[in-house]
This record gives sequence, structure tokens and C-alpha cells, in this order.
Amino acid sequence: NVCPVTNSQYKAGTKALLNIHHDNLHMDVKYTCNTCGHQSSSKGGLKILQHGVHKGKKYLCRDCEYQATTRDSLNQHQAAVHEEKNNQCDSCDYQATHRGNLNTHKQSKHEGRKYPCDSCDYQATETRCLITHKQSKHEGKKFACDSCDYQATQRGNLIIHKQ
Repeated sequence: NVCPVTNSQYKAGTKALLNIHHDNLHMDVKYTCNTCGHQSSSKGGLKILQHGVHKGKKYLCRDCEYQATTRDSLNQHQAAVHEEKNNQCDSCDYQATHRGNLNTHKQSKHEGRKYPCDSCDYQATETRCLITHKQSKHEGKKFACDSCDYQATQRGNLIIHKQ
């Protein structure tokens, strides 16, 4: 299950995951919440938003006041924070609280995996970074401040600006 567009840079465990990757990255498929207008890149992400945010369904941590919108997020929190299950890189001193972050680290830092932009020389270490780069640099996507003329290329920068 190798992506034909990126020429095997993305490998999916199943055909369904490959289809999701293709639709999200190459076809820019979005699922819009009818309540708030938020756009998710997957049906699952939209379902999490609707149940966790709009319907208020929460999973509570037994050891602290953390609240998660999915059982998986709660399990990850408990393992990372309370059970101290750190995932150690076998090539350097890097430690990740989530196995997926460790895999991303290994691929980008030790295996040299890069995701090149097809419009310039930029190379990202993660697909989400490539998507953000394309949107901000080539598609002109901006996040405008509602109090002044400031425009950010990333939502996080706008949040920092507003503080």
C-alpha cells in the first residue's frame, strides 16, 4: 500500500489508510462540522469534535484533572504522564511520550525521510508541515486578527499574537 503520487514516500498499513492519505493530502478533502464550521481532514476527526466538544463527552483521568475527548487520548495521557512510559530512540538521546512521535523522529532524523514541496525547494520532515507550508506560502492562507491588521500564516502564531 504505497502512495503512487509521492512515489512511495508514504506507506500505509491498509488500503483504507492509503485512501484517507490520498484524499487528505492530494485531493484536499475536508469534512465540515455543521455546528461550528470547523473542517477536519477525516471523518473520525469530525466525530471526535462532535462528541467531545459539542456533546461534552469526556474521558476523565483517574490521577489528575486531565479530560480527553477520546479513550485513546486518555490512555496516551496516562501512559505518558502517570506511567512514565517513554519511548527511547535507539540512535540518540531523544525520548518521546508517544510511539508515533518516536517513529516520526526516527524517520526524519535518522532515516532522512523528507517530503518535498512541488512548488519550491522546501523539504518538510512531516506531511502536516508540508501541508502548512503549501497553504501559507503558495496558496496564501492567512489567519487574520479580529482586533487589528495582523495576519499570521499559522493559527498558533495568531493565538500568540492575541495573548
